[in-house]
Amino acid sequence: MGPKPMHQLLRSEGFSISLKRLRDLLSKPRSSESASPVEGKSGEVGESMPTQPDVAAGSGGPGEEATTSGPAALVPERQPGKHRVLYGDEVLTRRDAGNAAFNAGKFQIAEESYTKALKAAKAEMRLAEGRDGEEEVVAESQPGVPLWALHSNRCAARMGLACPDKALQDAFVAHVCAPKDTTKPIIRCAEAMAAMGFRSEAKDVLQSFADWEDVGNRSSGLLQKQKELAPACILRVGRGEAYASIAAAVLVAPEKAEILVGAGVYPEPLIICKPLSIRSVAAKPREDAAFCSSDAPMAEIRVKGMHAVMVTRTAGPVLLEGFQIFTEGEPDHSWNAVCASSGVVVLKNCSLSSSSGIILVAENAGTRVIAKGSAVHNGAQGGILAVDKGSLALYNVSCSHMAASGLELRAGGSAYLRGCSVFANGRQGIFVWHGAGALEAENTEVHSNAEETGVMVEENAETAILRSCRLYGNGYCGLAVQNKGDVRLVSCEVHSNLEGILVQGSGDAVIERCVVRENRGQGIFIGYDHTGKASIQNSKVCDNHSKGILLGTGFNDRVTLIGNQETGNRGLPCTEMPPTMRRMKTQAKYDSRRWAKDVQKSGGSFAKAMQASKISSPFDAFFSGATSEIAEEVVNHRSDFILACSFCKAPPGKDKFQKCSECKLVSYCNSKCQKAHWKNGHKEECKAAPPKYPTFRDQTKGVDAVREACSVRAPTVSLADPDVIG
Repeated sequence: MGPKPMHQLLRSEGFSISLKRLRDLLSKPRSSESASPVEGKSGEVGESMPTQPDVAAGSGGPGEEATTSGPAALVPERQPGKHRVLYGDEVLTRRDAGNAAFNAGKFQIAEESYTKALKAAKAEMRLAEGRDGEEEVVAESQPGVPLWALHSNRCAARMGLACPDKALQDAFVAHVCAPKDTTKPIIRCAEAMAAMGFRSEAKDVLQSFADWEDVGNRSSGLLQKQKELAPACILRVGRGEAYASIAAAVLVAPEKAEILVGAGVYPEPLIICKPLSIRSVAAKPREDAAFCSSDAPMAEIRVKGMHAVMVTRTAGPVLLEGFQIFTEGEPDHSWNAVCASSGVVVLKNCSLSSSSGIILVAENAGTRVIAKGSAVHNGAQGGILAVDKGSLALYNVSCSHMAASGLELRAGGSAYLRGCSVFANGRQGIFVWHGAGALEAENTEVHSNAEETGVMVEENAETAILRSCRLYGNGYCGLAVQNKGDVRLVSCEVHSNLEGILVQGSGDAVIERCVVRENRGQGIFIGYDHTGKASIQNSKVCDNHSKGILLGTGFNDRVTLIGNQETGNRGLPCTEMPPTMRRMKTQAKYDSRRWAKDVQKSGGSFAKAMQASKISSPFDAFFSGATSEIAEEVVNHRSDFILACSFCKAPPGKDKFQKCSECKLVSYCNSKCQKAHWKNGHKEECKAAPPKYPTFRDQTKGVDAVREACSVRAPTVSLADPDVIG
């Protein structure tokens, strides 16, 4: 039975389904295998991005060489039934704008235009899906654009932006929904693979599809592209091979070569200045390498007193696959396991550690580090840093057991996370600050950072977005936003922290469809000092020890509450002190002064918070009487006490008090009080104020000054120096 007769039969039986939808269902392969990884949750090709499949060579067994698996394991199955042609005005307009920007070399604008075209295409397909199949009329003479072409074009734009991981996702979607005789999507797939250093895979995929009978005379184009993307040559390193050290092979290898490395310990640093694929043929570390050791022989790069791997002065991709990389040195020297300052660097199934500095660094505009299935663990300082407009793309990466933060973004650094775990770090799990770029995290867990907040956001240039993430078991907040920070949480779960979500100071937050439960303080606390904007919508806030949602500034036009549920919150006072307040007393004094000033600006008070809160416990009733006046007095006068004259204790008035120019911790109403306080003991206590952005190891030094000093100290030796190549 054909689609039309079946459609009429189904409608006569009372089923509501369009003819297009029925054709799609009939076109799907009838097998018990799982759906293609490029399908979205709805089963339709659209805006949802696919999970990036493994494109690594070999299965990772001991002694196994880097041989690719079949192309079917690399590229999802083509489904011609998903082919669509779009005719909407907005789709065509956005597509034309993207084409014009792409031809002008404005890849960022092109990528944004194609994304808007795809959103319009998704809306158009939904509209067509809801129509009755009998009423579908398409004017064949009307110009249209294939859905696969939009994804293919965005793939090309993302390649121009040096984001081959995102480009590969688009190429997969384009391939799935293209007609069976179209070859451009598979060329896009191969180009994106090669742009990440997977040249052998790109070669094999092109060869496989060149053999398709549906391709016909287009196979010559695939074979020509295969020659362009194939590895220049293959070099082998290890016992009994042509090269005894990786550095020696790197020195002589031509651009786009592939270096296969056997098991062993390689104690020489690598300084890589050309596109190369360096792949272990030994057993490979896994994402859980931090706590699951393996007895299988591996390839290990272990270096003392230098960066273990430096990638610099190269625009092409550098692939490192299957290595344990470790650098040893004094923490004051801040040596990295991997430092990338240019180009695209791909880490696949690697384990990275450092007893000196931050483990993995992506620095400078145009640098993108892509890590997949890797572990970054056991660091003397931080785990992963993106700085100076460097970018990160982390897929199924664990980042744990750092002395400082797990992931840090600052000075334009950006990151995309999917399926990652950030846990058991000494400070914040994720720290976004100091002019950081975009953070986007999906299906990521941030937990068990016992001394600090799970995710801290402040002074970021672009909104931090967390979707379907879990923030739990952290020592202070699951998430905190402050000091001109901007964050958006969508469909996240925040539980078992001291405070669930804290929005304070000039921080902005949008919280949508989240579950905030079982925290030991408030569920969501809009601080007394809050002067920014907050929106809490369609969220469930339940079973927290104190309040569900506490508005420290009361109801006002800066805070929006829509469709939330508050149940089972006990309303009891929190008896715990944040670990950072016990440990960082000096910094807490500076934070207190900033808090006091913001409270004066915001007008927040205990009374306003109580009026805006739901009364749900005996504790609320207790505070409804005379005790509330005492609490109001404490909260409202705390800011006056902090900002009062440090000698005569006069409260701040209309005239601005003058702060001590050295420590900036105390203030005076006049010069007489300043001189008297200086003689009365402040002279011995006064110390220079710490920098605005202090380092982890030394609070008296700023991150910018230390970074500049480290860049001056970085090695600039020639690759031909035998002391460097080992």
